[in-house]
Amino acid sequence: MKKTFLIALIFTTGLFSVNAQSTSFGIKGGVNFASLKTEFITLNDKNIYLGLFAEFPVSEKFSIQPEASMFSIFGNYVNVPVKAKYNLNNKFSFLAGPSLGISLDSGSEFREGLTFGIESGIEYNISNKFLIEAKYNYGLTDIYVNSSSKQSGLFLGIGYRF
Repeated sequence: MKKTFLIALIFTTGLFSVNAQSTSFGIKGGVNFASLKTEFITLNDKNIYLGLFAEFPVSEKFSIQPEASMFSIFGNYVNVPVKAKYNLNNKFSFLAGPSLGISLDSGSEFREGLTFGIESGIEYNISNKFLIEAKYNYGLTDIYVNSSSKQSGLFLGIGYRF
């Protein structure tokens, strides 16, 4: 599980060229209010998430922010969103982009391999180091084999930039 998390982070941050003076890295964590909608029922759950992120500035207002978050909804996943980030001002930012889910469950009723989704959210900088976030992830891929089953989650958390 730890290997998959680290591989996902290395892969994601390796997609971009790094300018060490302007790139920032950090850690995030919080609560995920998850929902799983199937053909017959909707299930809700609450989990803790923990992840790493990097921010690659493109301009003063715009940056690319890949993340790797470990969380459990109704299976174990590493969520790897790559979001475009727009800085409204020094405090508030809007983020949105595609999300890749890597399933860590094998040999069960969950889909093995990758799932896809979209993620959007807002971020508030308490200081240069600390932030709070609210984001929503909407799954586009069924997570159960042979069944219509979409997952989504509202994430509320805090973060620290190194």
